[in-house]
Amino acid sequence: MLKSNFIFHLLQDKSVGPQVLLSLVVVVVEELLFDVGFKDEDLVTAVRIVLGESGGYTEATNINTKAGGKYKNSIDRGLFQFNNVAFPNITEEMA
Repeated sequence: MLKSNFIFHLLQDKSVGPQVLLSLVVVVVEELLFDVGFKDEDLVTAVRIVLGESGGYTEATNINTKAGGKYKNSIDRGLFQFNNVAFPNITEEMA
């Protein structure tokens, strides 16, 4: 998780080119997901989801202020952006 957060903070450094940063993010996310058990096509799919949902930032959060019903002001958390209402059993630490 620390590598992913390190790369997120590198994004703030204007001296590092965006293509280099994106390549690093992809490598770190792929390594992280492989280490927790994703393989083959599942790994490719998981990397795409993580990059689309959180950009590889492990502490990503989104408050759903425009959502309706029970999802109003719910919170999406972590790499996969697990919603706290849709997935109440996933704790902050797990997300």
